[in-house]
Amino acid sequence: MAVKTASRPVNRPSTGQVGALTLPRLDDVIENIVAGVLALALIGYLVYALLRPDRF
Repeated sequence: MAVKTASRPVNRPSTGQVGALTLPRLDDVIENIVAGVLALALIGYLVYALLRPDRF
């Protein structure tokens, strides 16, 4: 007896090619860039606070 499993739909390119790479959406790329810049700024701030605790 075969067991059916629920599966999520797979995002496929509209050309019908199976296994073709798709580019990420521009919104996702911009979001990742902003998150990276904020993370680097936070790390820089924390390192500065460790090096110059008298300023805080």
